[in-house]
Amino acid sequence: LEELLTLVATWQDRRSGTRQELLSLVGRLVHAGQVVRMSRMFIHRLLTLIRSTSHLSSPRLRIRLGSEQRKDLAWWQSFLKGWNGKSMIPTDWESAVTLRLATDASITGCGGVFGREWFAHSWTKDELSEAKEGGTRASIPYLELRAVCIALATWAPKLTGKQLIIECDPETVCYCGNSLAVRAPRLSRLLRVMAFITCSHNITLHFTHVVGATNVAANLLSRG
Repeated sequence: LEELLTLVATWQDRRSGTRQELLSLVGRLVHAGQVVRMSRMFIHRLLTLIRSTSHLSSPRLRIRLGSEQRKDLAWWQSFLKGWNGKSMIPTDWESAVTLRLATDASITGCGGVFGREWFAHSWTKDELSEAKEGGTRASIPYLELRAVCIALATWAPKLTGKQLIIECDPETVCYCGNSLAVRAPRLSRLLRVMAFITCSHNITLHFTHVVGATNVAANLLSRG
């Protein structure tokens, strides 16, 4: 584990590397990713970059890392500093106790319900600005996923080592959460936060779609 942390740390100030160097790095990360499920999204972009240069045969050719790849490596460094090296492979969903958490978001705020506990949060100007990211309208999927991140950060200590079903809307957020596949940079930022919390607390997630109108308590909390 210390060797991997040292290896990742050496890449923090690098902007490029040879194909062989990147393959060696990714190989080590893939090995770690076998026991840390949500970490695979932070390997995918590095693999895509390497594959995009497969037609170039020169072993001395240096491949430039993009901003997203550097952010992925920064995620690995932050996570590895606190990881004890133990397996985080999900247990059997059929036999394990599964908890449920409901979230919802609106243009004014978000809310969440976990058992008898709840939270309500009003969006700040900075949060709404990031949700718009240069546009005129806030992205609802962004706000919904941000609500999930706030809920996880709020209740993470109580969710450590548990399996959790997150009930939320819309379906695009459920897809992003379950597949860990997303192209929009602003959603990638939130997935990094979500993955850091779940990996740090060994939480196994599954998203399920619940229409906002039927997610009554969280829906009301999101609207103040």
